[in-house]
Amino acid sequence: MEFCHSLCGDKKGVFGSCGGLIREKGRYVELNEGDRILRKRSIEYLKSKSNDPEYQKWNMPNFIKLNGEEIDAIADTLDIYEQALLFRLTPYVGYEDCCLKHRNGKPLSVAAIQKISRN
Repeated sequence: MEFCHSLCGDKKGVFGSCGGLIREKGRYVELNEGDRILRKRSIEYLKSKSNDPEYQKWNMPNFIKLNGEEIDAIADTLDIYEQALLFRLTPYVGYEDCCLKHRNGKPLSVAAIQKISRN
């Protein structure tokens, strides 16, 4: 692998005035800021670990995302019961679409929300 600086003469690091080209196996590939080079031995290492039962796996049946700033902004406007309901409903927020749904993907009904709020 050869960085473009041998061609353009720019010594400003990986990203020179030419935009960050590298020559690999006789052809030029552009590297943009934030791009990474993944080496073959890294791929082999990760593949070997994927079959290792002791290797840590992130296997969660449920995952949610929340915007902390939005929660902080709305929390002061809610009474204690509304805050409790908000807290109880957060596990039902879909990660990809932010819709309220059961773990099986079916939408929460009003009756289900009422049941959750009573528990």
